Amino acid sequence: MKLLLISLIGLVTLPLQAEPLKPEEKNHVVDTLKELLSEARREQVKHSLEVYEKLEIATQKDVTAMALFYEAVKQVNFIDKDKKSTDFLSWKNKKRSEFSRLRYRGWMNFKLRWLMLSIKAFNSEGDIDIKYDFQEELLTYLDDFYTKLEDILPEKEGTEKEKTEGLDEESEEKPKKKTYVDVDLLQSEVSKFLGLSELKIKGWPKNPLELNALYDEFILPYYREEGDVEGLRNLWEKRLAYEEMAIIAKDSENKKGLRSSGRERETKAMVKFLEEKRPELVWEMHMDCFNSGDNRHSAAQMLEHITEHSEHAKVKEWAKELLLGVAPEEAEEE
Repeated sequence: MKLLLISLIGLVTLPLQAEPLKPEEKNHVVDTLKELLSEARREQVKHSLEVYEKLEIATQKDVTAMALFYEAVKQVNFIDKDKKSTDFLSWKNKKRSEFSRLRYRGWMNFKLRWLMLSIKAFNSEGDIDIKYDFQEELLTYLDDFYTKLEDILPEKEGTEKEKTEGLDEESEEKPKKKTYVDVDLLQSEVSKFLGLSELKIKGWPKNPLELNALYDEFILPYYREEGDVEGLRNLWEKRLAYEEMAIIAKDSENKKGLRSSGRERETKAMVKFLEEKRPELVWEMHMDCFNSGDNRHSAAQMLEHITEHSEHAKVKEWAKELLLGVAPEEAEEE
């Protein structure tokens, strides 16, 4: 860093005139900046691994998870904002009943585990071995999360003010409604308290309810690269189930639908999903498997899919895609 500053200071002290950097000066600046960025990342990785251990301990029990949450809220929303300690105690007592429920404590545990996954995602960039372990951990987490979704997702969505524990109660400004689907867990109190909020992870979603990003960026590419068609199809099947659960969770009109069946589940959002989005995802699954080598089986399923969904808005597009995959020369003539 000192060499870079000395070099730049030397340039500044020269007579002022418009001229480009010399090749050796340009190379020196680039090399120095690369080293600075590499060092910054090494420090982030080191810090994140230390935080990972702390989170690992916190997630062992509900009581330790909530203790970390309280510590984070106290620091981020009270101490850092010059609030009184009595304000924190008042808030804690006010929330005691809500936070004592197993539903909320389970949700908190999954939020902390998501931060652990975020650390793994950050550290896996460019490291094949870590990336493999991360894949396994991510899939285990998703299975666990969606299996228990009906038991952990708090029934009350609340407002952004309530969920971020804002204390400006005298403000006349109405807080913006914010659902759990919108929450960026890397910007939560715990994340900020642990110094994780500045982590930059390409493609990483805000929370586990953003399935598109998780599957498209962090799960399916790995199985495509491995040529594991059976595993690919199994993951797609799980995704379809997860997507349905996510729709139910997002549907504020029917939170009880998580435990219901039949017509009680058929809210507007669910009907739209079943009639529009799900057929699109099923088609993507068949096409993905077809492009990964499962031509015969997938082609037959795609043809059946087109027949079953002949009224779907994308049926013509699907037909062209299938024709292009099976007989490119015929598709060109079309």
